[in-house]
Amino acid sequence: MITAISSFLEEVLRGEENLSLIDRDNIKIMLEYSDNLIGLLFVNKENPQMREELKTILSKTEENHKAHFTKWTGEISRFADIGELVSKIMK
Repeated sequence: MITAISSFLEEVLRGEENLSLIDRDNIKIMLEYSDNLIGLLFVNKENPQMREELKTILSKTEENHKAHFTKWTGEISRFADIGELVSKIMK
């Protein structure tokens, strides 16, 4: 869904940059991108530190699972450790 929204906005707005924030009343969705992933963070207000932490999660996930992305099978159970990574970083 997020990929579709990003693609739609890129086409309509003729932009080259990825969608980085969806702002709706008191909920904001911060988006960050890596080569193989899109990270989403639902927050009450935009926070640069939280954005950096989201980037760190994406970077470490890419690093830890490089082999799974090059030979993607659709098996998501291989990424079970991401919850632990998020817990450590988002304290």
